[in-house]
Amino acid sequence: MANEFEALVFTNDNCVGCNKCISAFYNIHEIQERVKKDTKKSPWSRPLTPEKRLAALNKQFKDLRLEDYLRKYTDRSRQCAHKIPTEAQLNAVFNDMNKTTAESRRINCSCCGYATCKDMATAIFNGFNHSSNCVHYLKDLVETEKKEAQLMVEHERAELDRQKQSILDAIATINEHFISVNATMHEISTGKQAMPRKAPRSPMICPMSMSSATR
Repeated sequence: MANEFEALVFTNDNCVGCNKCISAFYNIHEIQERVKKDTKKSPWSRPLTPEKRLAALNKQFKDLRLEDYLRKYTDRSRQCAHKIPTEAQLNAVFNDMNKTTAESRRINCSCCGYATCKDMATAIFNGFNHSSNCVHYLKDLVETEKKEAQLMVEHERAELDRQKQSILDAIATINEHFISVNATMHEISTGKQAMPRKAPRSPMICPMSMSSATR
């Protein structure tokens, strides 16, 4: 099994270190192991040696025509002419990639497949590539969105605190009004109780009635 997997590994001078090819080989190897059968008649028989398995596989697919899987391509590389951007045009591309400093324009990590950031910017200028293939552009974009989300959360939190304080202030004002009204009612109530009672008035006697009574 180890020898079969080792046969899939090769060295590519154009490798940019993304590890995607290694991951693909692992997936292929996993598929090969899953399709193996325990019966000896199957081309994917587990007990068979790799040589016998290959012979059984060729026998099963002997009627396949290789021509059905061949593709022909037209070499149009000469039509793919590219322009060299001016300094101003290059700066515009770099600014669109959020590469605003000289240091950010010379990272040259080659993750995009180009040797330098300038080559990548030139490819973008000619329409051969786009900014989203730059890992640092995506990283900066994520950081920017993260900061915007944090600012939004802080703004909403401040707005909630303001609304909460406004409600508390309204409640405090209402309580003050209630206290004032209660104090006024208490003063009115105690004022009535302390007020002295007036003596009843004596009935008035008419002088005419007194003269008639003396007669």
